[in-house]
Amino acid sequence: MFLVNPAGAPLPECRFHSLTGLPCPTCGMTHSMHAFLHLQWASSFAFHWMGSVLCLLLIFLVLKFSVELVRGSVYRILLFRHQGWFFWGLLLLVWLAYWFGRLLHG
Repeated sequence: MFLVNPAGAPLPECRFHSLTGLPCPTCGMTHSMHAFLHLQWASSFAFHWMGSVLCLLLIFLVLKFSVELVRGSVYRILLFRHQGWFFWGLLLLVWLAYWFGRLLHG
Protein backbone atom coordinates (compact mmCIF):
# COMPACT_ATOMS: atom_id res chain seq x y z
CA MET A 1 0.00 0.00 0.00
CA PHE A 2 2.83 2.39 0.80
CA LEU A 3 5.20 1.44 -2.03
CA VAL A 4 2.78 1.04 -4.94
CA ASN A 5 0.86 4.03 -6.27
CA PRO A 6 -2.71 2.87 -6.95
CA ALA A 7 -2.97 5.21 -9.96
CA GLY A 8 -0.46 3.11 -11.87
CA ALA A 9 -1.06 -0.28 -10.27
CA PRO A 10 -2.78 -3.08 -12.20
CA LEU A 11 -5.74 -3.33 -9.80
CA PRO A 12 -8.79 -5.41 -10.70
CA GLU A 13 -11.78 -3.57 -12.06
CA CYS A 14 -14.59 -2.82 -9.59
CA ARG A 15 -17.46 -5.19 -10.44
CA PHE A 16 -20.08 -3.00 -8.77
CA HIS A 17 -18.98 0.06 -10.78
CA SER A 18 -18.75 -1.86 -14.05
CA LEU A 19 -22.28 -3.28 -13.59
CA THR A 20 -24.06 -0.19 -12.26
CA GLY A 21 -21.90 2.77 -13.27
CA LEU A 22 -22.11 3.96 -9.65
CA PRO A 23 -19.28 4.17 -7.13
CA CYS A 24 -19.18 1.28 -4.67
CA PRO A 25 -18.97 1.91 -0.89
CA THR A 26 -15.19 1.49 -1.05
CA CYS A 27 -14.45 3.53 -4.19
CA GLY A 28 -11.38 5.65 -3.47
CA MET A 29 -10.32 3.60 -0.45
CA THR A 30 -7.02 2.40 -1.94
CA HIS A 31 -6.05 5.92 -3.01
CA SER A 32 -7.10 7.21 0.40
CA MET A 33 -4.95 4.72 2.32
CA HIS A 34 -1.98 5.34 0.02
CA ALA A 35 -2.26 9.11 0.55
CA PHE A 36 -2.62 8.65 4.32
CA LEU A 37 0.52 6.54 4.51
CA HIS A 38 2.38 9.27 2.59
CA LEU A 39 1.19 11.85 5.15
CA GLN A 40 -1.14 13.55 2.66
CA TRP A 41 -4.06 13.62 5.04
CA ALA A 42 -6.21 16.16 3.18
CA SER A 43 -5.97 14.10 -0.02
CA SER A 44 -6.65 10.93 1.92
CA PHE A 45 -9.81 12.39 3.40
CA ALA A 46 -10.90 13.72 -0.01
CA PHE A 47 -10.54 10.29 -1.68
CA HIS A 48 -12.53 8.48 1.04
CA TRP A 49 -12.70 9.42 4.71
CA MET A 50 -12.87 5.76 5.80
CA GLY A 51 -9.39 5.16 4.38
CA SER A 52 -7.98 7.46 7.04
CA VAL A 53 -10.06 5.82 9.76
CA LEU A 54 -9.01 2.32 8.71
CA CYS A 55 -5.34 3.31 8.51
CA LEU A 56 -5.50 4.71 12.05
CA LEU A 57 -7.24 1.56 13.26
CA LEU A 58 -4.67 -0.70 11.57
CA ILE A 59 -1.76 1.31 13.01
CA PHE A 60 -3.35 1.07 16.46
CA LEU A 61 -3.82 -2.70 16.14
CA VAL A 62 -0.26 -3.28 14.92
CA LEU A 63 1.07 -1.29 17.89
CA LYS A 64 -1.28 -3.10 20.28
CA PHE A 65 -0.28 -6.55 19.08
CA SER A 66 3.41 -5.59 19.05
CA VAL A 67 3.21 -4.55 22.70
CA GLU A 68 1.39 -7.79 23.52
CA LEU A 69 4.08 -9.80 21.75
CA VAL A 70 6.90 -8.05 23.60
CA ARG A 71 5.22 -8.16 27.03
CA GLY A 72 3.68 -11.59 26.62
CA SER A 73 0.30 -10.36 27.84
CA VAL A 74 -3.05 -9.78 26.20
CA TYR A 75 -4.86 -6.47 26.53
CA ARG A 76 -8.56 -6.51 25.94
CA ILE A 77 -9.91 -3.57 24.01
CA LEU A 78 -13.51 -2.48 23.67
CA LEU A 79 -13.47 -2.80 19.89
CA PHE A 80 -13.56 -6.60 19.93
CA ARG A 81 -15.53 -7.41 23.04
CA HIS A 82 -19.28 -7.80 23.37
CA GLN A 83 -19.78 -4.04 23.84
CA GLY A 84 -17.76 -3.38 20.69
CA TRP A 85 -20.66 -4.42 18.46
CA PHE A 86 -22.22 -1.01 19.08
CA PHE A 87 -19.03 0.66 17.80
CA TRP A 88 -18.85 -1.51 14.68
CA GLY A 89 -22.58 -1.15 13.99
CA LEU A 90 -22.40 2.62 14.32
CA LEU A 91 -19.32 2.74 12.08
CA LEU A 92 -21.13 0.66 9.44
CA LEU A 93 -24.19 2.94 9.56
CA VAL A 94 -22.05 6.06 9.19
CA TRP A 95 -20.13 4.44 6.32
CA LEU A 96 -23.36 3.55 4.49
CA ALA A 97 -24.78 7.04 5.08
CA TYR A 98 -21.58 8.51 3.60
CA TRP A 99 -21.90 6.21 0.57
CA PHE A 100 -25.52 7.23 0.00
CA GLY A 101 -24.46 10.86 0.28
CA ARG A 102 -21.79 10.30 -2.37
CA LEU A 103 -24.40 8.66 -4.62
CA LEU A 104 -26.82 11.55 -4.26
CA HIS A 105 -24.31 14.39 -4.67
CA GLY A 106 -21.98 12.78 -7.18
